Amino acid sequence: MYPLFHGMRSKKTEDQIQREGFCSYGSPIDEARHIISALRHFGREKLITANSGRSVRIRQLIAEVRLSKGRLNTWASTDINATCSWWSRANPEHVSLALNFAGISEKVIDRYLKETFGNNCYSVELKMTSLHPERNFNTGLNCVPPNLIRKVKKCKTCDYSGQAIETNL
Repeated sequence: MYPLFHGMRSKKTEDQIQREGFCSYGSPIDEARHIISALRHFGREKLITANSGRSVRIRQLIAEVRLSKGRLNTWASTDINATCSWWSRANPEHVSLALNFAGISEKVIDRYLKETFGNNCYSVELKMTSLHPERNFNTGLNCVPPNLIRKVKKCKTCDYSGQAIETNL
């Protein structure tokens, strides 16, 4: 059995997450709205309807979050190091990817993610396991209650453009 870990960005503290649990997404519509809002924030909303490669990629992201039933679930990994690498730092990843496709610099994306979604990145060890070493495991849960959280550890960095950082849980 392999323990599962989830990487996340949050405005909450370690204790709050441990005590209250967390939800990955409000709904696919909310996530799509976050993408559109981020593009508007930077004056790039026209990319949603334009005919460029960037625009196609952004529309694909919006369609993916709107149509994928799996988006409402918390994803985890048996690789603890994956949680504090790109996963937590880019979270929510569809927003950061859309901004990246829109040509926004990593430094500016980092500032936006921190202001909007929180400047703390965490590795959350779940009281769930997998029979196989999977890097992308669908837990089947959108919200993870406190009774399914074993430990919460703050990542050493929460910079979008940073290098992969190992955790020490």
